[in-house]
Amino acid sequence: MFLLKSIKSDKKHNKLKNFRRLIIAEKKEFSQLLTGKETSKKFFKDSGNLLKDFFIPYSGNNHKPKILRSDSLASYAIIAIIVKMFTVGFLFLAYPNPAQLSSIVASNIINLTNQSRLDSGLNKLSENSLLSSYALAKAEDMMNRNYFSHDTPEGKHPWQWINRGEYDYIYAGENMAMDFISAETVQAAYLKSPSHRQNILNSNYQDIGVAVLHGELNNKQTTLLVVFFATKRSDLLDLGTKPAIAINNDNATFLDTDLIEQPTVAGVQTIVQDNKSNDGVVHVAATQKSGKSVVDFVVEYSNIFFLAFLFFILISLVANIIIKAKIQHPTIILQSLAVVSLLAALLLAKIHFIEKVTSQLLIL
Repeated sequence: MFLLKSIKSDKKHNKLKNFRRLIIAEKKEFSQLLTGKETSKKFFKDSGNLLKDFFIPYSGNNHKPKILRSDSLASYAIIAIIVKMFTVGFLFLAYPNPAQLSSIVASNIINLTNQSRLDSGLNKLSENSLLSSYALAKAEDMMNRNYFSHDTPEGKHPWQWINRGEYDYIYAGENMAMDFISAETVQAAYLKSPSHRQNILNSNYQDIGVAVLHGELNNKQTTLLVVFFATKRSDLLDLGTKPAIAINNDNATFLDTDLIEQPTVAGVQTIVQDNKSNDGVVHVAATQKSGKSVVDFVVEYSNIFFLAFLFFILISLVANIIIKAKIQHPTIILQSLAVVSLLAALLLAKIHFIEKVTSQLLIL
């Protein structure tokens, strides 16, 4: 037992010693270049010889590049597993379950919307539980019947989800989003879109209702967001405002035409715009750092890490096979392929529900 421990300790020591030797030697070469003791040509030649031992199979390393030796490959596997465990652990801490995701995103959407309005000198919107319940009913209907549109397949309009007996609105609007993992990403996309930005910064609105639902739509896991903006008739009359009533499905801003027939609002100016198709789904790539949360970055960069690591091992393996095609070590090839398989499995494994959501944000 002592002998096995000693051998393992020696291997670990030698591995660390090799890396230290490479770093120390390279630092020495760089120092000599800066002090003028060595020409740039000599520097690159010496550095090339140092790196050759790690990456290129040749007689000096017995055609076994140190980058693909057993101890190095074992280290790669351990690092990859640790990164995956950290990513999944962080996601479970941030969003333990879909219900927690819905609550956090809904709250953040309201806060971000109100912050945008305050920055533009507008009033904050009040969260309205009735509007939230209508938004949830709309989201559940889309999830259950596999569609993503302002109108239902049979033509039910967005404003028809609002019960006029419970919430007698004079203005109403709707923003929607699908395939996202944070409110910050959605808000950044909304503010880039003129029609969605118009809803967020519409001075006519007083209330907001938000529903976030996680589930399966069109045979894929997704997160769905429905936001209703509205103003009660009574609230508008209390302010002594004469409303201009607009119907515009392109901007998801609408008003039930029944209001035109009701004479209880004096001096109402009715503006009816062309009702074009409202199914213009906008595909958004939110690339701005300001539009992403920590969760976005963790998911994005963990995927980049595994992809880069995977390509690194594959390229190293292919180079090892091609450079000296007649001299091969089957153990190196098999072990490298095992690590490649592990990295591919870790990349494709979707343990947390957030990892199953596609990164292509859709807004409507």
